[in-house]
Amino acid sequence: MSRSHGSRKSLTRALSSGLDLSDGFIIPDSAGMRKIALVDAAGAGLLKRVHQLLDAGVCASSVDAEGNTPLICASEEGHEDVVQLLLEHGADVLARNVSNESALHVAAWNGHAPVVAALLAGGASVNQPGPDEETPLLLAADGGFIEVARMLLEAGANASCHNQRGESPLQWAAWSGSEQLVELFLRHGADMHAQDTHPSAGWTALACAAHQGRANVARLLMERGARADVLDFSHRSPLALAAGGGYADCVRLFLSDGSAKRMLDEPSSTACADTRGRTPLLIAAGRGHEAVVEELLKAGPALNAIDADGCSALHLAAQDGHLEVVRLLLEYGVVDGLPDLSGRTPADLARLNGHGAIAKILNEGATVKKDALPDAFWELIEIALQNKQVPRPQLESAVSRACKDAKNGTYLGCTLRFYLQKNGWPVDQ
Repeated sequence: MSRSHGSRKSLTRALSSGLDLSDGFIIPDSAGMRKIALVDAAGAGLLKRVHQLLDAGVCASSVDAEGNTPLICASEEGHEDVVQLLLEHGADVLARNVSNESALHVAAWNGHAPVVAALLAGGASVNQPGPDEETPLLLAADGGFIEVARMLLEAGANASCHNQRGESPLQWAAWSGSEQLVELFLRHGADMHAQDTHPSAGWTALACAAHQGRANVARLLMERGARADVLDFSHRSPLALAAGGGYADCVRLFLSDGSAKRMLDEPSSTACADTRGRTPLLIAAGRGHEAVVEELLKAGPALNAIDADGCSALHLAAQDGHLEVVRLLLEYGVVDGLPDLSGRTPADLARLNGHGAIAKILNEGATVKKDALPDAFWELIEIALQNKQVPRPQLESAVSRACKDAKNGTYLGCTLRFYLQKNGWPVDQ
């Protein structure tokens, strides 16, 4: 989420171009070379040389080929004395380079608090957007620079600003796990309910904390009123994000929240599943997060919920070879032996992917055999697999004969519900 951090390192650039650091510096005759010499000297923190060049009449707002002024380079490297001198000589504090960065942007991005103070005193624009519409406050949040962020906010920075992707300082602070920054932004009115606009995200600050496993930050946000039932653009809740990352502490925290727990794996609810139809239990099982799976199982979800492919948590765990998760699911009573929409059982998937030990366990302990199910159910499976329209009379027969336990969230009931919904059949929620 945060910006790629990579300073130009003015001193390194200047040295590689042959900057003479000796005291015997001779001011170039060419006006163009004098400007470059001033930019390089400022970036290298050579206060005496900057004095010499300014006294020789070189403009304090000279620029190099990248649009960098002496003030931008000195600010990036944290040379407070050079910055003060340049400001005293009328350096343009609002000037930008070709990357759309001002002196305040690079100083905030690198955490140079004294330089930030000097620039603000010199008239720098605190809410000036830079690259990707990122303000100095966003860049300070990216680096985790608390003092710089505090100074910018006290100077009037907008705590709810955002970049082109809709990402805010609060979201970046939650992402990095900085409780101090989160507290600071909340005190200054940051919108904790705002979601970013990235097509694959749509995250609030709480979702950012969940995705990164920042339980302390998540707790803080929830204490301040952040909602745990807000879904992102992929229909994932903070609980689902934490489950996917394997963060058991965060999962326990969200399960303690009433709104999040109400959404948990309800067989007839679409609010608990992402755009692939996967609930937190399915997500965690498929990724092999045993501790998270156990926390979710203790909370009493619908054990046999299925995704859009007809796969249960057991299918996903078996497919990817998560033996301990398979054992745990069986221990809690997950139904084994039923097929997905391609007709494959968990044992089939384990065997196809080379997980023989899991296939053996599942074959020996299958709780449902194909011949134990009503014929109408298998007729329905066959029709669905052939992509035919399911006739209404046959659906009525299948429901009446094979879906008596659907209200209990059985695998059979969930599978039939999926077929019914897919074919436009009214299903009681």
